Amino acid sequence: MGGGPILPPELERNIFEIASQLYPAMIPTFLCVARRVLAWTEPLLYRVVRWDGSLRSRLLLNAIISKPPAFVYNAVKSFFLEGFPVADRSLALEVLRLCTGIKNFAKFSDHTAPAMLPILATMCVQDLAAHLGSLFPELGAIDLTHPSFACITHLQLLDDLDDAETRTHICAALPVLPALTHLLLAREPPLDALRTILQECPRLELLLIMELHWQANFGRDYPDARVVGGTYFGHSDYWDQWEAGAAGFPNYWTRAEEFIAKKRNGEIDGAISLRVVLKCLLMTGW
Repeated sequence: MGGGPILPPELERNIFEIASQLYPAMIPTFLCVARRVLAWTEPLLYRVVRWDGSLRSRLLLNAIISKPPAFVYNAVKSFFLEGFPVADRSLALEVLRLCTGIKNFAKFSDHTAPAMLPILATMCVQDLAAHLGSLFPELGAIDLTHPSFACITHLQLLDDLDDAETRTHICAALPVLPALTHLLLAREPPLDALRTILQECPRLELLLIMELHWQANFGRDYPDARVVGGTYFGHSDYWDQWEAGAAGFPNYWTRAEEFIAKKRNGEIDGAISLRVVLKCLLMTGW
């Protein structure tokens, strides 16, 4: 009996790649199956990197540093820079300088903020989640014509838009983004700020307002069909949704897009509260 694979190589590869996507915890086991399987699945081990300062994530970053630049470029596509000890700042920056193929980037920590923009400029980030204000020395210095933002189609603003100064500078900066089509606000802004964003960003296809807690006016409808609202059940839920999207699974972006499509097609009553519906969709895993 021959020792070669029974299945055609293309089919065998598809099976292992799909299994790795559905069950990422199994990838280390797949690496031991055969050399060909290692070549197929090892890049998927680094596809979505979440750096939170834990021993596991530190080991993952050290492994990335040991890989050839071409491997890192093709493997690491999504990077979530969560909270981590200040002592690990140099390690985080060293790894990010290597990961020039990143398409999805989320930054929750401010430890690296002063040095972040030059590094982002070496990538072509399409989906960015960050406090924009923390990327610049001061709010008045926010400049979204910087090369770091040239490819961004999906922007998740974590800034506090309840603050008038923050809101003024960010609303003034958003229209210059050349590729922006999807915008997520982590806090609901005043209605006049929302109108300004929608008027000044005509290419915007979706504006998603996410809130951690219900507010008294959460059921308020907006006349613009591009606006969708929803809630999440804690910060871990929000970032789990981000990781799902980075891995190619349904998430808040895809659910909101489907909702808008159904609304425009008349499948959903236009009078239904967008916020209530999206909350139900998130709860049911729609």
